[in-house]
Amino acid sequence: MPPERFPFVKHPHPPMRPILLWDGECGFCARSVAWFHRLARREVATGPVQPLLHTLPESVRATALRQVLLLDTNGEISGGILAIARALAQANRPGLSRLLTFPLLYPFFRVGYRLIARLRFLFPSPNACPR
Repeated sequence: MPPERFPFVKHPHPPMRPILLWDGECGFCARSVAWFHRLARREVATGPVQPLLHTLPESVRATALRQVLLLDTNGEISGGILAIARALAQANRPGLSRLLTFPLLYPFFRVGYRLIARLRFLFPSPNACPR
């Protein structure tokens, strides 16, 4: 499983506000981000990861097309369900954020996220998702 935490890695050029990055070539990911925006109570910046791939540290770049990433204003990077939880906190959904990271439930959400991410090409979407 790709790591969700990159404790010793910081982005050299942090954004002015957090940004949730996703695979811009995946229709399922695009639909998921649209769903995230409907769920959010406050706007959170999102965008495809492809234009920023060359700026990501190597350890993060290796996982960038297999999970969503949250690039924070302090340069910290998180991935997977942890990135979603942190983005939900930014979107003024602290209850959902805490639920996803609750110690007893987090392992289940992490495995569920990984399973969906690995099989996303099976879900119907307007654009084909890469395998």
